[in-house]
Amino acid sequence: MTDTAGNVQLVANPNLDKTKRFSAFDHSVVGIGAPDKVKRFLGHCPAYIPTPTLELPSLAEKMGLGQIYLKDESQRFGIGSFKALGGIYAVMEVLRQQVEAKLGAPLDPSCILDSDVLAMAKVKSFVCASDGNHGRSVAAGAALIGANCIVFLHENVSSARACAISKLGARVERVAGTYEDCVEAAEHAAVRNGWTLVQDTSEDPKSPIPALITQGYTTIISEVLEQLEDSGNLPPFTHLFVQAGVGGLAASLIGHLHARYGEKAPTSIVVEPNLASCLLESCNSGKLVEVPFGGATAFSMLECMVPSAYAWHILDSSADFFMGVPDTLASEAMQVLAFPQKEDPPIVAGESGSAGIAGLIGIIRETRLREQVGLSKNSRVLIINTEGATDPGLYKKMVGRSAVEIMGGKTDKK
Repeated sequence: MTDTAGNVQLVANPNLDKTKRFSAFDHSVVGIGAPDKVKRFLGHCPAYIPTPTLELPSLAEKMGLGQIYLKDESQRFGIGSFKALGGIYAVMEVLRQQVEAKLGAPLDPSCILDSDVLAMAKVKSFVCASDGNHGRSVAAGAALIGANCIVFLHENVSSARACAISKLGARVERVAGTYEDCVEAAEHAAVRNGWTLVQDTSEDPKSPIPALITQGYTTIISEVLEQLEDSGNLPPFTHLFVQAGVGGLAASLIGHLHARYGEKAPTSIVVEPNLASCLLESCNSGKLVEVPFGGATAFSMLECMVPSAYAWHILDSSADFFMGVPDTLASEAMQVLAFPQKEDPPIVAGESGSAGIAGLIGIIRETRLREQVGLSKNSRVLIINTEGATDPGLYKKMVGRSAVEIMGGKTDKK
């Protein structure tokens, strides 16, 4: 049943089973060895460096928690979003598979940027639909190997985000309607033109491309565990708040923690905008469902009405809670990170990047919800800042200062 408090929705997952054993396919995608597969490629990508996991002790004290850790994806690959890990990796892995098929011989990841491989890549075209960040990551992957890229964007994606994609050499195609309309347009264009579709969602839970993208995201939780010096027996945090659009990131992180820790896995809370709570409603319905479009959400790039079938397959048994948050929390959460408590560092989080902290704020304010998810002064909470100011103008409007000012130390509100 949905528990609502102050326009915050919280649903306990009735299908949660942390003793469930994943299939061999699921282990290959989100299991303990999945990040190593990704890193074999990333190690040969010149822009790859791990992103930091920051500590926010003053905010934790204010909220009555033991510690808050924030994984900051705002500088990932220089394109400002965690999506780079999925899109770039998927493009490189798909190219490797295509080259192997053509040569009839294995291709080591270390050879993916060799001149003869890049010569084959030049005639290839990759296509996707996007709310903004996924398209930018696929465009970056295509640019890295010299391939063509076409990105379909719906009408609510800002011009700044469209421009950022174009600057990477991709062709942007606008579609009237929703993100789901874009997905359909990209699928049709791929079939019609013989392009390779690199989409992070599919109706088929065993579709290989969404699984590859989900696998790419396991890099994030692998880095966190290394940075927090995981002992291997117990996770270094008790709770995870992770935002979701179609659910790929949430499935990656929660699935990996499930595979690694089983019944000892942290309590996980999947956060969505109330206006696009397709995972929460799927949990309520006991099956994957599409929710009606209720208008654009302030949590831009989480405006998805249908979950990825693969993401739902993982989350249906692994996520502890699903929650929906009102749009009013978007700018508040961005400002909480931009204007820090005491010695905490200032953090630039875009609209979707702030959703995890928005979820935490919403639960902390309601004693009943706080108790339901088990938050206390001993809790250690992990938050994921999935993006920086990927639309600088909108960021300044919502925060009151520019990202440059925040990072330059101007952390007093105007």
